[in-house]
Amino acid sequence: MNVFCILSGENQKLATAEIESLFSKTKKDSRIRSFRTNHPKDRVIAIGKRLAYSRFGAELLFTSKLDKLEQKLASFDWQRKYKENFRVSITDFSGKAKSAKHYGSIVWKTLKNPKVDLMNPVTDIRIAITNKLAYVGILLWENDEDFESRKAHKRPGFMPTSVHPKFARACVNLLGPEANKIVDPFCGTGGFLLEAGLMGLSGKGSDIDDNSVNACKANLKHFGIKKFRVQKRNALNMRKTDYIICDLPYGRSAKVTMPAKMLYNNFLKVLQKNLEKKAVIITLSTSPLPKGFRIEHKINYYIHKSMTKKILVLSPR
Repeated sequence: MNVFCILSGENQKLATAEIESLFSKTKKDSRIRSFRTNHPKDRVIAIGKRLAYSRFGAELLFTSKLDKLEQKLASFDWQRKYKENFRVSITDFSGKAKSAKHYGSIVWKTLKNPKVDLMNPVTDIRIAITNKLAYVGILLWENDEDFESRKAHKRPGFMPTSVHPKFARACVNLLGPEANKIVDPFCGTGGFLLEAGLMGLSGKGSDIDDNSVNACKANLKHFGIKKFRVQKRNALNMRKTDYIICDLPYGRSAKVTMPAKMLYNNFLKVLQKNLEKKAVIITLSTSPLPKGFRIEHKINYYIHKSMTKKILVLSPR
């Protein structure tokens, strides 16, 4: 199946890495990412719904130059794809597209007994247009996650340093679709564990601070997450682990047993000895790149004028 996604736009490098970590390499065109996958349709939808920084994904039926779009819409066998009713929606990055109603009327003329449903269509036709191409497909999934309702100040275990839920979900996705069980050795109030749990993953969280451990447990309980165990533990006592994700405590208001730079270096040594498959670690953009790993992704993520985070996806050499 060929698929195209529309990125939400906040951080296109992170959005692309998220798609490629869960699916495969993509072709880039404006805010469109297209790729081919051998997964069955239901699996594509299940994985696609995990994506945090993509607005929607659609099965790619064909592409066209804009001046040939109407001709290709008229000649395509829509009856083969049509079920019950339809709608045509346009995402225009070129500023040159005609209206959804105009393109919908072309599809209408190709169908037997067509019906339109603008609110809840069974056949949801999506057309995305860039300066290069028009991408035409049938909607597979749409991102309707209410990330704002899970922001740090709306959770019972509140700490102001917690990452945004949308960012947390994307970082979990960077571990790949096979990461069914994750470990966060600096779990804080549980931002990564919460998003992982809501996607059906399981795992463990630990922190050296009692207040953070209690807050993490309260947050997971509040959102009904049951497949995680949280305990007080020093991250430097880590054991062999397949998948690790963490936001390192680089000078933030958290209890640490040593200076942040020393903790960073010591943790990387422990991680190198114990990482079996993949790790996603978040640190300051100014932190040196770790040695002894294969760096799959390196992504800067702007927080505010005095802080930019660096997301590193690491695997053993």
